Amino acid sequence: MQVTATRHAGRVKEALTGQSACVLVDDVAAALAVADAWAPEHLEVQTADAAGVAGRVRNAGAVFVGPYAPVSLGDYLAGSNHVLPTGGTARRTGGLSVLTFLRGIHVVDCTPAALAQIAPHVDALGTAEDLPAHVNAVRVRGPAQPHSLPVRADLAGRAPYGAPQIDVAVRLNTNENPYPPSPGLVTAIADAAANAAATLNRYPDRDAVALRADLAAYLGHNLGFREVWAANGSNEIIQQLFQAFGGPGRTALGFEPSYSMHPIIARTTGTTWAGAARAEDFGLDADRALESISRLRPDMVFLTSPNNPTGTALTAEVIEAVCAGAPGMVVVDEAYAEFARNRDNTGRRAHHVQGVRAGRRADRVPGGKRGCRGSDAARPPALPSVRADPGDRTRGP
Repeated sequence: MQVTATRHAGRVKEALTGQSACVLVDDVAAALAVADAWAPEHLEVQTADAAGVAGRVRNAGAVFVGPYAPVSLGDYLAGSNHVLPTGGTARRTGGLSVLTFLRGIHVVDCTPAALAQIAPHVDALGTAEDLPAHVNAVRVRGPAQPHSLPVRADLAGRAPYGAPQIDVAVRLNTNENPYPPSPGLVTAIADAAANAAATLNRYPDRDAVALRADLAAYLGHNLGFREVWAANGSNEIIQQLFQAFGGPGRTALGFEPSYSMHPIIARTTGTTWAGAARAEDFGLDADRALESISRLRPDMVFLTSPNNPTGTALTAEVIEAVCAGAPGMVVVDEAYAEFARNRDNTGRRAHHVQGVRAGRRADRVPGGKRGCRGSDAARPPALPSVRADPGDRTRGP
C-alpha cells in the first residue's frame, strides 16, 4: 500500500524487484552473520536489545539502532556522514570523514622495562618470520650482560628470588627452626651418610622408588609410589610441572597475593602467567575461582593451601569445584600443609590434580628439604619426561 502511494513508486518497485531479498534466519547471531557478509551501506537494527546487537556488527557503513533511528535521521541531521561505502565495500572501509583527508604518522616509544617484558613476543614473531635481525634488534637493547652473554630479554636485569638471610635468633621470613637438630638426629644422619658413601661409585636409583614409597605412606589417601614424585624441594617439582604442562603458548592461573615463585618459574619456562585477585579477606570461593577459569581457560591452575603469605586455607569443596571446572591441570601447592587446621582438605579425589608439598615444613630442617607430589593413578607419568638425570652422561649406540 505504501509503494503505490509514494511519489517515486517506480523507483521503489525497481529496487524491490531486482535489488532486494528477504533472508529468514534462526536467530540474531545468524542475522548478524548475514549482515556482515552483505556489508550494507545502511543497516537498521530492530530487535530486542538493539544497542547490544548493534555493538556486534562488524561490517556496515552506518548502523541505525532501534525504532527511533530511521536512515533519514543519519542522512540529514544525526551527524553521521551521508557518503558511505556501497557495493559491499564496508567490509574494508568506512564512511567519509575528516580522517579521510589526514595522513597519520605512527609514533612508537618504549621504556627499557616495557621492551624487556614484550621481548619474548617479538622474539617469537621474528623467529617465525625467519627475520633474525628483527629479533636481534630487541635483544641487543636489553640490559648489558657480563661478557655480553645472550640472556633472554625477558630475564635480563631481573633480580633472583630469595628471602633475606638475616643473622638473628628467630628467622620467621625463611621459616627456619631456631633450634639445631638433636644429637640423636645428627648421629642418625651421619650413620646414613656413611652407609651411602660406600655406594658412591654408583648413581642412586634415578626413580627414587624407596623414597617415593615412604612419602606415599606418609601422605596417605591410599597413594602408592607410582602416584608420588620426589625432587630437590617443592620448587623443583613446580618447575617440572610447568615444563610438562606449561610452556610457550600456554597459560597458568594463580590467585594473588600468593607464592611469588609461581610467576617466576612460569616466566623461566616461557609460560604466560595470569594473576587473579582474591577476596578482600584473602580467601577464595568457588564462584570467584570458576569465573576466572571460565574467562581465561588456563592450561594450569595453581591453588595454595594454606596460602603464602596470607595463611588462608581452602576447603575440599573449593578445590574439587576448581578441578571440575578447569580445562587443564590443577596444582594444589601444600607447602604449608602441616600448619592447616584440617589437613585432609585436599582435592586428590579429582582426576587432574597435582598436590605439591615441601618436606622441610614438617621436618623443620631446611637444609635437608625435599619436595613431593601426589596425584591419582589415572594421570600419565609426565614428570619423568622432564626430570634431570642425576648425572649419567653416557651415550648409547
